[in-house]
Amino acid sequence: MDGRGYAMLELLDVDKRAYLRYMKEAILLCGEPLAEAYATAESLQARLDAGVPGGALLTRSVTPGFEELVTLHIKDLAGLRAARTAVAVERYRLATGNLLGSLDELVPAYMEAAPVDLFDGKPLRYKKLEKGYVVYSVGPDLMDDGGRERSPDQSGNAPDIVFIVEHPALAPVPAP
Repeated sequence: MDGRGYAMLELLDVDKRAYLRYMKEAILLCGEPLAEAYATAESLQARLDAGVPGGALLTRSVTPGFEELVTLHIKDLAGLRAARTAVAVERYRLATGNLLGSLDELVPAYMEAAPVDLFDGKPLRYKKLEKGYVVYSVGPDLMDDGGRERSPDQSGNAPDIVFIVEHPALAPVPAP
């Protein structure tokens, strides 16, 4: 074997070790609570970008954009959690004839526990609107935009992940 072949084999070995190290961390990340996994995925991607040798072309080309995958997964779950919570709010409204003041009122009759935002680990947000309410997560930017949803043309900054219920009969009673 000439020197060039040996160098390629050595690079392949370095590449293989980098790939296995990255995937081991990615697998461990999958066992973390989602809010922590979101933060860890970002640092894992940064470590990959900084720590994989330039010659590890295979690792750089086949490792998934793990941060993006985790973010998409959590966004889907956050939307489902907001929808599930809105169903509980509707059940409460139908049973009592009123909108609730906070999501804590759903426990234990309508939900086992107060819902948690998967992005920041804090309680899911709930806000009364003029003709209804919104249940929402702060989303991947971790900024509470007050339940603002993405514009119809999909432009603008990352909005909250929202589930909005609007109905003329749901106009909240003005505070005294």
